[in-house]
Amino acid sequence: PVSLFAADTYYLDMILQVGDKSQVISPSGDLSEASVRTAIEAALKRSSSGFLKVIGLWTPPPAQPDPQLGQYQPAQSSFNTLNQQLSRDYTVRAVDLKDGEVPSDVDVMVVVAPQDLDDKQRFALDQFLMRGGSVVVAAGNYVISPDPFAGSLGIKAISGGLQEMLQSYGITVTQALVMDPQNEPFPVAVNRDVGGTQVREIQAISYPFFVDVRNNGMDKNSPVVSNLPAVTLHWASPVLVDQAKNSGRTVVPLLKSSADSWLRTSTDIQPNLQLYPQLGFPIEGTRSAQTLAVSVQGAFESFFKGKPSPLTATPTDPNQPAATPALATAATIESSPNTSRLVIIGS
Repeated sequence: PVSLFAADTYYLDMILQVGDKSQVISPSGDLSEASVRTAIEAALKRSSSGFLKVIGLWTPPPAQPDPQLGQYQPAQSSFNTLNQQLSRDYTVRAVDLKDGEVPSDVDVMVVVAPQDLDDKQRFALDQFLMRGGSVVVAAGNYVISPDPFAGSLGIKAISGGLQEMLQSYGITVTQALVMDPQNEPFPVAVNRDVGGTQVREIQAISYPFFVDVRNNGMDKNSPVVSNLPAVTLHWASPVLVDQAKNSGRTVVPLLKSSADSWLRTSTDIQPNLQLYPQLGFPIEGTRSAQTLAVSVQGAFESFFKGKPSPLTATPTDPNQPAATPALATAATIESSPNTSRLVIIGS
């Protein structure tokens, strides 16, 4: 609105068109000349070649220590290695998405192990995709959860992720684990009988949860994986593509397990070599190749289409920032251009 009680409105958005590609530019922040210039220049760089790309990286915040354990435990996952690898070729910026938007100079948004997200953070990713952005999500349904008392390794299902939003785009990460006899070995402690005495030692055993994808399980025409000798995915879930919703998009299955793989719904990941000496686990259900990563490009419909914008809601958490005036009045972009790309990895 042009003023507080005015009936007249105007759009504070721009559309940049370069050739047959177009993208929406929405200045944010204080709407100063500098912020508008940054938004325009970032869009120009995304449409041109020869510029260093900016990667926005979201990773789970460090877990809070449990005082009942009597000591503070270090965070299990810091993702420092991922950050260092990306920084070799790109400018990497850590983003938390809590203000409801992706920074305007980010070219590709990478989300690792999404969990405990609120609607503002989902809205930021959704609208970035609607503006023609590229989003890569490592969207496995499980995270490592070691037992501090027994000293054993475990996993647990995540909550507050992106499952519902991804399903609205036609992508489902199934609540199951892929097990494959073609796998990477895993060192585990096993008991061995030596002259009637039980000796506990570390052995590298076949571990079906560490799916080893070789060339025959990769898309040979995709530059993403065509030159890779192998990829190992840990505790991966199958990625299902809704053919009806994705009929007008380009869908490329990037990674697949072997034809002998099967699915397991139990989160018990400790092998039992006495009952199952070959793989440590029973073979359940039908054995078939499972899609583990997929790339989808085309026009998407917003998850928030027809819904109230999370930016206009009053935050219930006092620590959560309120929306800026520019964001609070911004309309929801309901559909994306054909240049939008979504890459989902089920691990």
